Amino acid sequence: MAAAIALAAFFACSHADGTENSASGTSVVEESSAEPQAKAFGSYEEAEEAIYELRRTRFENGAYDRSAAAAFEDACSDAVMYLRHNREDEDYLQKCYELYEKMIAARDAVDYLRGDEMRVYINVNGTVREDRYCKCTVSFVDKEGGGIPSCKDTSAQIRVRGNSTAGAEKKPYNIKLSADMRVLGMESGSKWALLANHFDKTLIRNELAFYLAAEAGGYAAPDSRFAEVYLNGKLIGSYLVCEPVTDGKHRADIDTEAGDFIAERVKAWAPGAQDTVTTRELGLRFDIEYAADIKKAKSVLNAAEQAILSGDEERIRECIDVDSFAAMYVVHELLKDCDLTYGSTYICCKNGVLFFGPVWDMDLSAGNVSDIHPEEKYYIYNNVYPYGDGSGDSALGVWARQEWLEKLYNAPFFAELVKEKYASLTPVIEDLYAEGGYIDTLVNLHGAAFERNYSDAGWDIGSHASPYESRTVYRSHAQATEELKDWLERRHGFLKKEFE
Repeated sequence: MAAAIALAAFFACSHADGTENSASGTSVVEESSAEPQAKAFGSYEEAEEAIYELRRTRFENGAYDRSAAAAFEDACSDAVMYLRHNREDEDYLQKCYELYEKMIAARDAVDYLRGDEMRVYINVNGTVREDRYCKCTVSFVDKEGGGIPSCKDTSAQIRVRGNSTAGAEKKPYNIKLSADMRVLGMESGSKWALLANHFDKTLIRNELAFYLAAEAGGYAAPDSRFAEVYLNGKLIGSYLVCEPVTDGKHRADIDTEAGDFIAERVKAWAPGAQDTVTTRELGLRFDIEYAADIKKAKSVLNAAEQAILSGDEERIRECIDVDSFAAMYVVHELLKDCDLTYGSTYICCKNGVLFFGPVWDMDLSAGNVSDIHPEEKYYIYNNVYPYGDGSGDSALGVWARQEWLEKLYNAPFFAELVKEKYASLTPVIEDLYAEGGYIDTLVNLHGAAFERNYSDAGWDIGSHASPYESRTVYRSHAQATEELKDWLERRHGFLKKEFE
């Protein structure tokens, strides 16, 4: 099982054109070398605001080369001194801007030290926003003793990602690189998601879902790496760096010209949904992404729904990839994703056939769900009396048998596929919570960084970051992890009997 849980590989990190800085081992995507025009601030107030904002960058000890950080501090001092004492100069605002650019160059030239965990260093001018991307410099650095070269992009872009998670104090981010790069040993890509996992005190539920989806044979399971993220010199916590929905481990590889698309199951109130369709028979709403023809996408979804409702195996197999649906049913049933059918549930269309996946947004799963949030699904999830079996134990009860999955399970051939899939995954499932198993291995590899997420980055493990997560008040990361392992063991005990 150790081979299955290896979380890094020794790949070369290179540009899209294959070039590399061999002296430093750092691949850098630079800006255009065209001669820039002279720039200047528009006013004293603008110069002051920009210089003082950039000066707030602090390079924490243990993460940065101190001599390079001192050079940045010197550049800041030079800019501030000029700002304060030379307002009568004829080219004052232009000179301020030149000193400001020197501050940026000195900041981005700071060497990043390696620690016991992979690291992502992000420098950005101003505030990272949710509504649009802004320019940033980003560096991905392997842990000490690792063999993965560092990747640096001085023309990357960043924005806050997510819906409810975007409102949390610990922000998740989307990163767009200016070219495809191999990041932290993963396959080459230009888009990367930095998941904060702030609603999950163990920080590992999303990683568990990605791992299980890949083991089960789910479609386009995202690849991922844990890393500590530094924003403008400050540690902001442990993150899961992963491929986005469109670029999973097996690659969704959507070809819009061929009629491919991605459909996200959403409710009518879902924010940000634009190109949506509603199925004819069950009235299920899907947000369609990357579709060249929305009408064609609707036709594909309706045909699949009608085939599923018919229960006819031949018709169903013509419209959907039943293996991916069985795999993802097992993953969602085992982990009991609270938001299944409410959002972040994806189906990909390839060559007119629907594949279930990739798995996404699983922080509110595996028991990490409030039993008092005033929505009926939360009471059903937790078996709060008189809902479900009334036991109050969220590890019990069938959950994922909803909508299309419920109708599919009514077809004997699909139910048999699910049972076979679950039986084949039993060793993987039992290894999750076993002594020295997958979860223990994750903690052994990343436990120090998980602890720093709360001690050094300052996030409070004893507080609730959202009204949706478990109401349990944890005293330590170890307590949260042991509770997760216990929940998985009880869940597996229930499902083994269900799928006999």
